[in-house]
Amino acid sequence: MLTIRKEQIRVFDEMAMKQFIERMVIHVRKHFPEESKSMDGEQLKNHIRDVIPVAKKYGLVSERDICKYINLSMFYGTGFDKKPENDWMARMLMDSSEPNPSIRIRKLYKEVLNRLKEKTE
Repeated sequence: MLTIRKEQIRVFDEMAMKQFIERMVIHVRKHFPEESKSMDGEQLKNHIRDVIPVAKKYGLVSERDICKYINLSMFYGTGFDKKPENDWMARMLMDSSEPNPSIRIRKLYKEVLNRLKEKTE
């Protein structure tokens, strides 16, 4: 029987997080070139590392959901959910009428895209 120690699991978790951050750096550079151009690689990694625990506070745990939250942080800035003009975003992220955090972030993301579309029309 194979036994995996807690230390080994921690190492696997760290490796997975490092790989996720690397993928997010590529993603952000591709989709948010203007917003990320003032950040060097380490600054961008730090931004992503800082945002992940905030996303998790909203119950976001899947890579897809955290990626959406990172996208919002790139577009609206770090701490976007605490800015008074974005109260509506925080309310959507914490909406207790929807128990599934994945659905909440999808609804928020859709609403953001709709609002941006309305501004450009």
